Amino acid sequence: GQPIYILTPPMLDEIRCAVRNATAVLQIRATRQGSGRYIVGARLNGKSLERAWLRHVEITNGGELEFDLSDTPVNWGQEMSPPLD
Repeated sequence: GQPIYILTPPMLDEIRCAVRNATAVLQIRATRQGSGRYIVGARLNGKSLERAWLRHVEITNGGELEFDLSDTPVNWGQEMSPPLD
């Protein structure tokens, strides 16, 4: 396995996940336009993400992952593939 998470549109608009043996919390939020089937932007702890994946170490201290979702697909996240190591 790899310590990589591939990002997909979340099914829920807001969720809180316990991480690091439940000592930290990762909050995931989604802002939808229409049905919100496609990710058009994302931020981790307020910083814009231009890739459609995260390393495990980026979320071990918790934080906030925000998604902007739309009915119309864009090229978001297609420029940088996940690492192979």
